[in-house]
Amino acid sequence: MFKRMIFLSCAFLTFMLMHVSSASAENMVTPDLWSYHVNAGKISQATEGLSIGETSLYLTLTTRYRYSSNDYANDSDIYQYLKTNFDEVRVGTGTISGKLYFRVAEDLDSDDNQDWSDSSYYFYRDALDKELQENDLAPRLYYGNLVFSDFLEGTKLVLGRQYVDNLNNFHIDGGAASYSYGEKLDVYIYGGMTVSYFYENDDDYLYGGGITAKPFENTSIQVEGNKLEVEDMGDDMLSAKISQQLPFGYAYVKYDQINDADLFEAAGNFRIEKTRTSLRLKYSGQYNKIDVSDSSYVVNPFTYSLMDSEKFSKYKININQQIINMLSLDLGGEFKQIDGDLNRYNREYNKYTVAVNIDELFQGNFIRISAEMMDFDDYYSTDEEKVRFGFQMSQRVSEKIDVWTGIDHQSFVYDYEDDEYKESVTVYYIGTEWRPLGFLSCSLDLSAEDTEMYEDLSDDLNTNYTAEAHLSLMF
Repeated sequence: MFKRMIFLSCAFLTFMLMHVSSASAENMVTPDLWSYHVNAGKISQATEGLSIGETSLYLTLTTRYRYSSNDYANDSDIYQYLKTNFDEVRVGTGTISGKLYFRVAEDLDSDDNQDWSDSSYYFYRDALDKELQENDLAPRLYYGNLVFSDFLEGTKLVLGRQYVDNLNNFHIDGGAASYSYGEKLDVYIYGGMTVSYFYENDDDYLYGGGITAKPFENTSIQVEGNKLEVEDMGDDMLSAKISQQLPFGYAYVKYDQINDADLFEAAGNFRIEKTRTSLRLKYSGQYNKIDVSDSSYVVNPFTYSLMDSEKFSKYKININQQIINMLSLDLGGEFKQIDGDLNRYNREYNKYTVAVNIDELFQGNFIRISAEMMDFDDYYSTDEEKVRFGFQMSQRVSEKIDVWTGIDHQSFVYDYEDDEYKESVTVYYIGTEWRPLGFLSCSLDLSAEDTEMYEDLSDDLNTNYTAEAHLSLMF
C-alpha cells in the first residue's frame, strides 16, 4: 500500500514540475468540537498563489502538534501536511488541473519509551500508533489526482487517488469519467482499488456508475450502482434519489439496496419567510437486518457500523424560529425505533434538544446555549435518562484574531467494565487563531475531558487534557 501511495504522489509531483499552474485550494477541516466555530481546527488555505507563467501554484504547509496528558500517562504527536492545487492548463482542445493532499506523522514519546512493554496496557495507544507499526512516519495520501477536462466536449476524466462523490461517496485509487449533455443529463463511471490506511487491500476493487437527469428545472433524478469485490466476499449496492427544489425549500427521497437489505430516506428543509421559521425533517429506515458475517465491512464503504444492525426507523425534526434579528430558538427531536432484538448496539431512544442562539451581541460575536435530554430504552437496569447542558461562544476580535470557547458532550458510549452505556465525556475547551501575515496562520486549542468511563478502574484516567497547535504557511 505504501509503495502505491509513493508511486501516485511521485507521478503527481513530477507532472507538476513539468506543468506548474494552480487551483484555488479547497477547505480541508480537521475534526473540531463545534461547527459554529469561526475557524476551529482549520488547515488554512492559500489565497494568492505563486504566479508562474500564465497560471499560479498554490501551496499550504501545515505543522500540527498535539499533546495529551492525564495522571497516568502522556503522549506527544506531530503531523506535517502538504496541500497543493494548480489551476487548469490549456493543452490542445482541453485543460489539465490537479491537486494533492499528503501527510506524515510521528509519535514523539510513544509507549516504546515507557516503563511498560508493547504487550502492556498503554492509555494513549491510538490509530497513529497502529499506522507507525506498519510504516515509519505513518504516511497518508488523502488525494493526489489529475483532472482532464473537455478534450472531448462535455467530458471529464480524473486519474489517481480521489474521493468519488456523486450519489454516494467512496475513496479509491483509480479513475472516474463523466459526460455532461447540456444541463439535462450527466453520465459517470468510476473504478479502482479501495483505500484503507490500516489494512492491506491491494486486491479489493470498487466499480460503479450512474446517471443524473434533470427533466424539469427544479427536479433531479439520480440512479447509481456499485459493486465491491473483496477476496472471498462481495457487496452490491443500488441507489436512487429524487430531489425537488421548492419555492419554500428543498426535499428528497432516497432508496438504497445493499445486497439484500433495503434502506429508505426522506428529508426536507423548508423556510417560511413571513414568520421567519425554518423547519428540517428527516426519516431514515432499514427494513432488513444486516449481519456482519454477510458483509465485507473491513474495507466496505457502504457499511456504517462494525456491529450487526437490526431493522429500525429513525425520525428527526428541528425547528429554528427567529425571534428578533439577533435572537433565534432551536427546538428539536430525534427518535429511533428498533424492529428486532434490542441489544447493546441496537437500542431505542428519544432525544430532545432546545437551544438559544444569540448573534452579534457584540460585533463578531456568536453565543449558543443548549440543553439535551436523552431517554434510552430499559435494556439496562440503570437510569438511562440524562439531561446535558452545552455552551458555545465565538468572537472575532479583529480581522486577524478569532477566539472560541465552550462546553460539549459526547454521546452515550458503552462501558465494557460495567456492561452499560454511560454519558462518557464532557469537554471544556478554548481556542484561538491568529493570522499575523497573509501567508501565516497560527491556532491553539486547549481542552479538558471529564469522563465517567474509567471511574471504576482508576481515578487517574477520569480527566484528560489536550493541547493542539497548528502553524500554516501559505503560498
